[in-house]
Amino acid sequence: GKYNLKYSITTELKTEKSKQLVQDNDMTDYVIASDTVAKILAQYVESPELREFFVELLSKDGNVLHLRKPTEFSVDGAIHSVFAIREKLFSKGYICIGYIKDGDYVLNPDGDKEIYLDESNDLIVIGRNDIE
Repeated sequence: GKYNLKYSITTELKTEKSKQLVQDNDMTDYVIASDTVAKILAQYVESPELREFFVELLSKDGNVLHLRKPTEFSVDGAIHSVFAIREKLFSKGYICIGYIKDGDYVLNPDGDKEIYLDESNDLIVIGRNDIE
């Protein structure tokens, strides 16, 4: 890109104006909303120790956020503690940071919490793109 950066950021385009901006200016490396940048900068200013975390997530070669089905890890159809779910996913190369159930996003749930997940739910995980 223009500044010879070694990472790319992808974000959802929410308006036709944004889509037109990308098409008109051939900005194919990345598109990011200013409110996302502001949130990242605010977190970094408040907690500079998160630098490596942001470098990892924002690097094109780093880990990314995924939504994965509980069925992929055999944690569906029964009650499991969040600790047990995290352990199972960690053994497969993922870090579970939350889940989506009945349209509610639950981030950083208490490890002792017991939850029932099925195929309609999603796990929010951090992991590499190439993990099978």
